Parts: sequence; C-alpha cells; structure tokens
Amino acid sequence: MKLTSSFIQSPLAIKIRSNLRKSSFGRTILQTIAGSINKEYEARFNKELLDSIKSGDTVCDIGANIGFYTRKFLDIVGTAGHVVAVEPAPPSANACKELINQNNYTNLTVVESALSSKVGTAELSVDEDPTSPTNRVSQSSSNTLSISVTTGDVLLENLGYYPNIIK
Repeated sequence: MKLTSSFIQSPLAIKIRSNLRKSSFGRTILQTIAGSINKEYEARFNKELLDSIKSGDTVCDIGANIGFYTRKFLDIVGTAGHVVAVEPAPPSANACKELINQNNYTNLTVVESALSSKVGTAELSVDEDPTSPTNRVSQSSSNTLSISVTTGDVLLENLGYYPNIIK
C-alpha cells in the first residue's frame, strides 16, 4: 500500500502519530514505519552522515527532536567523543535527557534552545503532540510555546569546544 502525502498529513494520521510518540514502543513503531517509507532516502542519508562520524568526534545534532539520531551518534563517537543535542521543544528535549539516564551517557549535552540569528526568545508553533518533528518557530501566537533561541556562535562559545560534524 502506497501512502499518499494527503493521508500522511491528514488529521487522523497526525493524531495516530501523536499517540504513538507518547511511548518508547510507539516511537520505535514510527521509526520503523518511517524507515520503510523513506528507505532509499534514509539509507543514503545514514550512509553519508553516519559514515562520516568517527570514534572521538564531537557531533552537534541540531533539531534533535526525541534523539533518534542523537543515540546513533553517541554509539559511534563512543566514550572518547561527545554529542550536543540542540532541541527547543521541552518534551523532546526531555526525551533526549532521558538518554542520559537510561543509557548512562556521560558524553551527551542537551541544549534546550533553537538556533536563530539572535539571542532571546521566540514562539514555537506546536502540533497536538509537542514532540512532533513538524514543530517550528512561528510568528503566530496560537498554540505556541515560548522558547529560548541562541546563535550558533553563542552556542559554541558557551560549549567551549567545536563539533567535527553538524546535523
């Protein structure tokens, strides 16, 4: 069955995804489905990105969402490397922080902020599910969260080290 774009973006599909994202098992199901739908793209993306990361590297995961790639990066860089997960949505940032607790990752820094051209705050437009990967900075004031924004320069200055790889 080929899923059409209109179905994938339909309110029903969004509601199903939102409910599935609420549990670790549901997130695994979504990742499996997304992997099969986008198999060719994901395979190329994974090969290019993941093959470029080496043990000991420092990786910035900009827009880390719930940490799907963050976890992969941590496995590759090992204890000699470091991963910085930058995620503005509090529920998604908390999911990244859970990686530290669940897996004892001492080489993960979670920055709860968005990257912008200025330092300050912005409104994050959120879907029904606050961990949705389609959340975005918005000018609208309806269904938004106030979030922290920073520049890449300030982020790197605060970290005190520089990444080898940025996603």
